[in-house]
Amino acid sequence: MVEKAVLRNVPEISYIKQPYNLTFMRGELSNMQLSAVIEVMDQMQDRVEKWLGMGTQQKELQPSLFSKEELEAGIPAIRIPLSSLGVLPQYYDRLEDAVRSMTSQTIEYESTIDGQPSKVFAPLFKRIAIPRRSVLNERAIEGKVEAPSKHTPRRGSFIEIDLNTEIVPYLFNMKQYNKYIKEVARNCSLYTSRIYMCITAKKYSQTGIWEISYSEFRQIMGADRYDNATRKWVTAKYPVYTDFRKRVLNGAMKELKELEERGEVDCYFTYEEVFPGGIRRGNPDRLRFFIHITEMGKLEQARTEIAKGKIEIQQYMRQNFRFNLQECNALLRLVDDEHLSEMLKKCHELKQYLDEHQGKIEKPKSYAFVTMKSWVENLIPVAEESPVEMKTETDDFAQMAQAEPEIIKSENPENRKKWDSFMERLQEYSVELDWDVYLKYMEFGSLQDNELTICVPSEFVCEKIQNDFSVVFYKAFDEIFPKDVQIFFSINK
Repeated sequence: MVEKAVLRNVPEISYIKQPYNLTFMRGELSNMQLSAVIEVMDQMQDRVEKWLGMGTQQKELQPSLFSKEELEAGIPAIRIPLSSLGVLPQYYDRLEDAVRSMTSQTIEYESTIDGQPSKVFAPLFKRIAIPRRSVLNERAIEGKVEAPSKHTPRRGSFIEIDLNTEIVPYLFNMKQYNKYIKEVARNCSLYTSRIYMCITAKKYSQTGIWEISYSEFRQIMGADRYDNATRKWVTAKYPVYTDFRKRVLNGAMKELKELEERGEVDCYFTYEEVFPGGIRRGNPDRLRFFIHITEMGKLEQARTEIAKGKIEIQQYMRQNFRFNLQECNALLRLVDDEHLSEMLKKCHELKQYLDEHQGKIEKPKSYAFVTMKSWVENLIPVAEESPVEMKTETDDFAQMAQAEPEIIKSENPENRKKWDSFMERLQEYSVELDWDVYLKYMEFGSLQDNELTICVPSEFVCEKIQNDFSVVFYKAFDEIFPKDVQIFFSINK
């Protein structure tokens, strides 16, 4: 286990999760085009995380980042700052030519159509707009220059991109995806960026080796292009392998190694050629990449494993002990990373004890929280927080765990049935992760004089429901309750 103090020194890095189809697409991309792809994915990271949080059944119904309804309604244009594409103001005059080439560029990717393996050739960008705005010409107003108008058109500092909705379902399929550092992919040379994005997809494989045919690798790098007239791949750059090796492979290998020595990248590569018959002559048959995880990569991997461990414990406690999110975090904050496996083991032992004594423990949730609290406090070493702070915080959560929602005993049973129907409908409309983490912990308080009181475990959960889940909440609510019913939230204390 990596020491907690060491992990705290790992810099916060901006990673981008990207579908394999986009990473391994074939076609000649310019630096600007590759930057545009990176920026498009960067702006979709919230959507990616939401997709990853969906249940297995939902993912099967919607394997792409975009639903069928969204595609039919039309995907909103994506706005990208020109600065993120590496376009300097003095080169704005060349922007139109660059954009024109971006819309005409065809890419290739593997797909399955009607159950048949297929190759698809299509443009990624359907439309790119360069907005202009009218800017007041101060020099014309002052009479220093003659101008037909006191306003002159000037390019905006961004472009708007419409994705090709016909290929989006295939290209943005998330069944396989990789994660790479945004700054490395953006700031390296074109070939280094593309190779880096590819090896990150393979860096945690069992062998740490990525082997690919030389012809296929050339297509991914854009050294070969597809000719629509002849329907064949033709050479676009570096027909001689020695030139390709020098400018593409060796250049990228050197650049990533330099970044590794400065501690700025999570992996780099070395490679070897596999020639037909083992004779080094002409073009190699295959390329074999050996992927090396750097110190940064190892620390990041350890941090990811720790995060996964905490999520596993959190989900276990929520599912089996009915702890809310704050109660879970209150316990997890007090445990050093090296004790996470012991904590999970303790959770399993406690669950077994509760099952064996089912019906004999009056308040299982309160009992579970106090038991875990005592176990945490007796850990050696304990967390870095002071004993006074730890006692005060955990006592507050212990009281929260023991609290029961204020339910009026004379409540009409029909109101309770309405509430149960509402919760069933809300679960149906909600993303699985949102339901498990937040929504299912709402409890019925009372319904009197058209005022519904809903009990929630914390202010944080209340804010999440009102701000992040309002659409599904009110969709379910309007189907069950009359429109004149007002909602009030009560925090369990």
